[in-house]
Amino acid sequence: GVNHPESFEAGRQVAAVEQGTLDGFAANLDAQQKAQFALGQNAVSTDLSGGALVLFRSASLADSDGDGLLPTGENGKLSLVIDNYGKEATAISRLRVTITDSAGFSQLNFVTRELPALAGQTRTTIQGVVSAPVLAEFAGKPLHLSGVLEVQKDGKFVPLANVAGVGEVHFPLELTDIVVGKALTIGQSTDATLKYTNHSAIATGEGKLALTSSPAFVSIDTKNIVVPAIAPGASVEVPIKLTPGIWVGENTYTRFLSVLTMGDKVATQGLAKNFHITRDASVLLFDSAGKEVPSSTLQVQAGSSVSFYAQLLFQATAQRPGPFVLRFSKTSDPAIVLAGNSTVSINYGSLSPSSKLDKLRFTVNVPTSMKGKTGYVMVQAEENGAIVHAMMVYLDVK
Repeated sequence: GVNHPESFEAGRQVAAVEQGTLDGFAANLDAQQKAQFALGQNAVSTDLSGGALVLFRSASLADSDGDGLLPTGENGKLSLVIDNYGKEATAISRLRVTITDSAGFSQLNFVTRELPALAGQTRTTIQGVVSAPVLAEFAGKPLHLSGVLEVQKDGKFVPLANVAGVGEVHFPLELTDIVVGKALTIGQSTDATLKYTNHSAIATGEGKLALTSSPAFVSIDTKNIVVPAIAPGASVEVPIKLTPGIWVGENTYTRFLSVLTMGDKVATQGLAKNFHITRDASVLLFDSAGKEVPSSTLQVQAGSSVSFYAQLLFQATAQRPGPFVLRFSKTSDPAIVLAGNSTVSINYGSLSPSSKLDKLRFTVNVPTSMKGKTGYVMVQAEENGAIVHAMMVYLDVK
């Protein structure tokens, strides 16, 4: 190889200069950081001394009577925690909350609510910004009030933060579950257990039980059934017998109503429960987007149409001769009719566990006369001419 001492020396000199620059920067770095921090602090202090600086902290969903529970009919209240780091209070009407979504509630008392002035250098909890009665009727159903906290700038409101208060429906004395000991069979009485929990701070007395399904998809023998007294925070199990009918769904729940009479007090609540039924075939329900519809209820505008999918589910472990038929069978009102492009029924013949069964799309036209009412359509699964599952699809007409 060939050495070039003059190039080596030139490179060494450049490196020495660059290292010196880096050493100088490192020696002054701490002082530079402190100076920059001081400038930032001075700027923030100047801003805070001349106005308000608002920061959203949290949102929650509170009950009205202080027991921490949100049963059907009680007002749920959206509460906010907001900090004002400025030395001055916020101007009146400078902040507002706009609700953009809710679940489980009826009419809100406000959709947009202006917030009061927030004192400077304080954390403020604003309770009951928006409230509404709980509409959801089943224990455990999710609740939420969601929206946007907005601040006024240059005469316009702009988003500051998203807010959401979430919770669940719960009752002081609550039927939390219905447990069956074995698979259910249509028309056969089966042992089951009711589980009740006392969520309140007061012991309950002994109560006489009336338990029904609505509609009457399940027959329940609760004659002379008594729920014993329950201490605060405790649970009890009550044995019953129930008999499912052909209407009990596979991916849709059955609605139960528990009425417990304890002297002059009556505890009423709903519970939604899914059951698996032993049978050769059943019907699954999906909305127009292909999503399951546990409530069996579709929203539709009067004078328009609504679509859904039904799918035959073959549940037997071996081939069955059938024939198996999926059929659109009836409606609650003669004016509710299938759209012209909908299939009325499909005959699958015999089926086996390996059979591939596609979803079948149905579209129904709903008349303007149904506005504000509830109707239904029925889709049923048949095996050799006998109905093994009759699925009710409810229409909530706006």
